[in-house]
Parts: sequence; C-alpha cells; structure tokens
Amino acid sequence: LVEILTVVAIIGLLAAIAVPNMIRSQTAAQAGRYAHDVRVAMDSFMEFALMNGQYPADTTPGIVPPGMEEFLRPLHWTAPTSLGGEWDWDRGVFGINAGVSVFGPTASMAALEMVDAQLDDGDLTSGAFRERAGGFVAIIEP
Repeated sequence: LVEILTVVAIIGLLAAIAVPNMIRSQTAAQAGRYAHDVRVAMDSFMEFALMNGQYPADTTPGIVPPGMEEFLRPLHWTAPTSLGGEWDWDRGVFGINAGVSVFGPTASMAALEMVDAQLDDGDLTSGAFRERAGGFVAIIEP
C-alpha cells in the first residue's frame, strides 16, 4: 500500500510540473499562429490596396470584405482565429485608417501579450497591435 501511495505521489508531482509547462506551450503556439495569420492577412489587404488603389470597405466581424475572397484564400476568414473570436476588417474606425482585428477573442491576456510582443512593443495599450472596442487590432495604416 505504501509503495502504491509513493507511486501515486510521484505521478502527481510529475503532473504538477508538466501541466503548467504544457499550458504555456499551448498559449505560445496559439499566439505564434495568430501572429503569423495576422501578418498574412495584413499582406493580403496591402496587396489588394496596391492593385485597386484603395483598401476595401469596412465589414462586420466574420464577413469577407468585398473583393478579398482571392486575397484571403490562405486564411479561413470566416472561421474562428487561433485566439478565439472572429476576424474583422477595420477601415476608418477606431481612430485608424486600416487594420486587421480579432473581435471577441477568448484567449488569455498572456496570449494576447505574446502576440503583441511578436508583432509590436509588448504593450497592448499602444503601438501597432493594441486593444480596440471588443477586441484587438493590428494596424496597417494609422
């Protein structure tokens, strides 16, 4: 019985060490995936603007902006982001001219801060990746 209790205690100790590391790794993976996806989206909108002379009109979350279907093909714009929430194209709102947003993210603030550190300055209140009403925006053009 003592041997079984010792084995259970050792397994519990190993789990207590492994679980937090696994959660940190999962958070880092979510943040890295979102940072990559938002860069792809930003490049797609800039390419659209170069070809058409202007950015597409503002849309609601989860809706592909008109004319962007081909440009956003590498992304699943209508599917949830890796941070949870929906993709959103912001044009002329939130005090910026153009930006790619995540609306209603369900990820932790730690994950969002990791994204900000990868894209910008690590401060969610300022810079090119920052908080906006209902989500966070990666600014293409201030």
